[in-house]
Amino acid sequence: MVMAKRYTDSEKWQNRWFRHLDTKYKMFWLFLLDDCSHAGIWEVDIELASFRLGTTYDEEEVLRIFKDKVIPRDNGHRWFIPKFLEFQYGTLNPTNRAHKSVISILEKKNLSSFITNKVLARPLLGSKDKDKDKDKVKDKDKVKQEKFDFNEVWLKYPKRVGKKMAEKFFNSSVKTKEDLENLNKALSNYLSSKRVKNGYVQNGSTFFNNWQDWIDYKEDTCKKCKDKGSYTSQTGYTVTCTCPAGSRI
Repeated sequence: MVMAKRYTDSEKWQNRWFRHLDTKYKMFWLFLLDDCSHAGIWEVDIELASFRLGTTYDEEEVLRIFKDKVIPRDNGHRWFIPKFLEFQYGTLNPTNRAHKSVISILEKKNLSSFITNKVLARPLLGSKDKDKDKDKVKDKDKVKQEKFDFNEVWLKYPKRVGKKMAEKFFNSSVKTKEDLENLNKALSNYLSSKRVKNGYVQNGSTFFNNWQDWIDYKEDTCKKCKDKGSYTSQTGYTVTCTCPAGSRI
């Protein structure tokens, strides 16, 4: 199979989900993104993956670890990777020739039900429905663009690198008022995290690609002082903790 050139997220190493993977499964995820079709569909061949990566994989274990990152289809013979489409194409546009090819494949593989407005410029509709709802979709998109201002959120982000891609991710993931509220909550959690306070800030394009990971994020609590900065030793002395909370005392 001839592989076309494709984008890769150079900052995936800062993604919390990817960072916590065992090296063995980091390699499998990278292989999966390289070996899948341009429509994000992988012809499952665990034996071939094991051979190329030089280690043994168990299909059930891979699916358990990747959870909703891959969607088995055709009795498990193929895996669909939704995130692949979001990163490679941003918002799929049926009028774009390359995008049209992807959409056609998804329809043939009966994957239309897995594609939402987070990926498509509009839902996959029948030809009659497309003609009927064309003006309605355009009007709806105008309202959304007026209601959700990307630049307003972008200016709150400290490392504004990769604006074009960040805006694509914003437009594909923020569709409702609730989405916008969750994004602002995620941004607040991220900016107040120990990672950011220690100077490790993702490029804007990376954050807006995985901002959902930060909606319910909670910092690990220090086991010694419970983030109070100090604790009482067994002999009754007050001890300043070695955690970040202690350094602020």
